[in-house]
Amino acid sequence: MDIWVSAEHYSQYEGDEEIIYRQPDILLSELDVFEKEYIETYKKSVGKTRTACLMAHGCVGRGSWLYADRGRIGYVQSWIDKRDFEYGLIVLYSCNVMGFTPTSKHALLLVPDSSFSLFKVNLGVSNINLIHPTKGELEHTIEYELSELRKTLGGPI
Repeated sequence: MDIWVSAEHYSQYEGDEEIIYRQPDILLSELDVFEKEYIETYKKSVGKTRTACLMAHGCVGRGSWLYADRGRIGYVQSWIDKRDFEYGLIVLYSCNVMGFTPTSKHALLLVPDSSFSLFKVNLGVSNINLIHPTKGELEHTIEYELSELRKTLGGPI
C-alpha cells in the first residue's frame, strides 16, 4: 500500500490533544493523482510539509459546525484557525451534515461535505472537497490549478 503522508509529517488530533498517526490514511488514499500531486506541490510551495487531522464527531450548534470529543465541544473553524499557519494541509474527519465550508488563510483543507464515515469513503459515496485558502473548492479545476502551481514553481507543466 502506498503511504502518501509519512508518519513524521502527520499530526492527528483528538480534540486539542495531538497524537502521532502511524498508519496509512484511507481518506487521503481516495484522492486522485492530480489532487495528491497538487497537495504535495502546494505544501512544498508554502514551506509547510506537515498535515494535521481532526478526528472527532461532527455536529451542529448555534448555526455552526462543531466537533464533539470526550465530552468537550468546540468549533471546527476555531480548531482550523488555531493550526492554520502550522500545517500545509488540514484534514477534517468529522461529520458535516449541514455541508459547512470552512476557510483558512494558509493551509489547504480536506473537508467532507456530508455525514462522513470510512465505510462511505470505501463505497465511493462520501464526497470530500479540497479547499484552497484563496481559490475555494478545486474539484473541477484541479488539473488547471496544478499546472498553474507548477508554473509558479518553475517545474514541469
